[in-house]
Amino acid sequence: MPKPPYDSLEPPPTMGDLIAAAWRLARPVAPQLAGVWLVLTAASAVSLQASASVGLGPRPLFSAAQFASTLAQTLALALISAATLRLLLQPGAAWRRVDAGLGAYVAVNVLVALLPQLETVALRAMTSSTVGLARGMSLLSLANTLIYPLAIWVCLRLLLWPIGLLLGEAAAAPGRSWARMRGVVWPSALTFLVLGAPPLLAGTLPLFHYIRLHDLASALLAAPFLAVYAVVANLIPAAVYRLRARGDGGMAAVFD
Repeated sequence: MPKPPYDSLEPPPTMGDLIAAAWRLARPVAPQLAGVWLVLTAASAVSLQASASVGLGPRPLFSAAQFASTLAQTLALALISAATLRLLLQPGAAWRRVDAGLGAYVAVNVLVALLPQLETVALRAMTSSTVGLARGMSLLSLANTLIYPLAIWVCLRLLLWPIGLLLGEAAAAPGRSWARMRGVVWPSALTFLVLGAPPLLAGTLPLFHYIRLHDLASALLAAPFLAVYAVVANLIPAAVYRLRARGDGGMAAVFD
């Protein structure tokens, strides 16, 4: 039996549609996005230096200082993301306004970002043995690796939900997001890959060098590329939201 149509916006957008929509959203606010990029560049450099100061890195244990550093960085990125999405999707509104939608969006992002660290904290609370902790971390890493693709798929199906909360629009319902993102997961993932991979890969070499040596030069070299990736990581969800969440005619609304 064929699946019933999930809304009136079929067929799902292609990767080309999403790239075109992202471009149309970004072009009117290009100067503001350049400012966002500068803020993210500075934030990335500061974040890398802060991580080095508390020993944040690929270690099996996760201290309270590391958790606090990660929480602060996650909060900052979530706030910048919220401002960027409002700038793109509500350009005439006050992007700096503080309301319940902002709190809900930040809370969802922080919870998702900190889930791996919360797992580690819970494991440490349950195990006092160093050997038991090491074994538990190994099993936890394996489990996370196995479920990572599923987690990405679920997050993409629910992509519209936190953005709807932020904007105070009707898409702020998990079921609505789940329905409207049917058929859009793969185009969204491919768009992330095509637009996000180049800046991410460009920042990888200096980032790896920084992880080994913790030198300021490598942090400053990696930061601009990581900032470009962060802008893209907000621009693509904005394009998806514009095409799938709003009942404004889909692609036609983007090219008004």
